Amino acid sequence: MFSRQANPIVALIWMTILVVVGYLAASLWHSWNQVDSTTRNRAVSINRLVAEHASARLDQTDIVLLGVMDSLRAEDFSHARRLPDARRQTIQTLLKQQQARASGIVSMSITDDSGYVFANSVGTPPGVNLGDRAYFLDLKNGPATQPVVSDAIMGRVSKKWGIQVARRFDQADGRFAGMIVANIGLDDSFGEFYRTIGLERDMFITLRNTTNMVLVRYPPVQDKVGTVLSGSTATSAVLAGNAEEVVVSVSPLDQIKRVVAIRRLAKVPVVSSVGISLAVAYAPWYSELRLAILVVIGLLLAGGASTIAIRRRDQAADGLQRAHTELQRTHDQLDQQRQQLEQSEASLSKALL
Repeated sequence: MFSRQANPIVALIWMTILVVVGYLAASLWHSWNQVDSTTRNRAVSINRLVAEHASARLDQTDIVLLGVMDSLRAEDFSHARRLPDARRQTIQTLLKQQQARASGIVSMSITDDSGYVFANSVGTPPGVNLGDRAYFLDLKNGPATQPVVSDAIMGRVSKKWGIQVARRFDQADGRFAGMIVANIGLDDSFGEFYRTIGLERDMFITLRNTTNMVLVRYPPVQDKVGTVLSGSTATSAVLAGNAEEVVVSVSPLDQIKRVVAIRRLAKVPVVSSVGISLAVAYAPWYSELRLAILVVIGLLLAGGASTIAIRRRDQAADGLQRAHTELQRTHDQLDQQRQQLEQSEASLSKALL
């Protein structure tokens, strides 16, 4: 009869396969955690470099502003519309000299209390008015001991996209006299530096204000500078105001899922962020996963084939055993019949005698 008892070799084969699959799963889990940790740490490291660069650029610009302010007089502002040409030229020469000391500044301007530009570093005639600019109104409407950083805007004097860093100038009695503002060119100050970082495919760098408006984005996305981003995990993290955070977020600009490191600059309301594409960062891990899947499929096929072969061998062995048993039974029956026949012949012989 066919034996239904499990073959220990089959059990050993499947136990070995189970161990190998478990090892592969543990290895993949460990590798995933390593990639995740490495990606997050890399995003944080690059973003800290970006934040330090932005802070240094803004601090350098503020130092330039303070240097110019030390050479200005209250009457320069109060007499702005009738300032003597010689004095205006002296101020504009000072602006050019100070601007040359800070790379990335594309223009500097000085206004009176109405926003009237009476001196600038690029030679534009007086008369441009910045009185409607948000950063001017912020300075005018309240005492400000720190510089004000604007949104990304097109400079009316420089005609270049930039971030305006402005400081308030007061009269002796504390009344608002006007402002001095420097336009930090986006490409001049930031794009050139970001190109040296060597970003991988689908990575990005941004500087945003605290309302999540894009001030700088690299690589550039057409018409997105000055846009307020919304609807992503990164947006929520920026608006939460934490000093530093790492999230996984899908960009509303290109719908790519990334690990995003976010960091708030210490002295100004600016947030830097660096995003690394999950598809790119995890590509080596997915290669490992595909290889592991192929190995598991191969093991299952080999295990299945071996199990079938062993079961067929066992079935053949059981068949031989059954045939041998049947043959033995037939032999025993024939031997029994022979003995009976011999007994019958002996009895007949006695009867005849």
